[in-house]
Amino acid sequence: MFSRSLIPSWAVAFAILVLYSVPGVELASMSIWDLVGTDKLAHMAVFTLFTATLITGLRRQNRSTRANARAKSVAFTIAIAYGALLEVGQGWLMQDRTPDFFDFLANVLGVFFGLILFRLIYGPELSRS
Repeated sequence: MFSRSLIPSWAVAFAILVLYSVPGVELASMSIWDLVGTDKLAHMAVFTLFTATLITGLRRQNRSTRANARAKSVAFTIAIAYGALLEVGQGWLMQDRTPDFFDFLANVLGVFFGLILFRLIYGPELSRS
């Protein structure tokens, strides 16, 4: 399932992983008010970009009409699962980090915005299927 058309989405996924891996101690110098707005917007933004690039990559790698029709639902599922996995992984694998349900909700909102962004860029014809 690897093709050149998926390189942008893999790059975004890697960048998200790197951002999630920043130790919590590095974030301690910020006040809660700095994090509430900025943190959630960052979650939404990166998952918007991830979802839009993933849909685009999936559609470009498949010439099949059936596969293209499923690209949005596959991208939606992958992005939601990735966001959930990263949030849970923060509690188990990363030092000084804890999972946050509201971060996951921001990820989910970002996924929906990614679907909307794809439609805005490619129009209703491509986003219909």
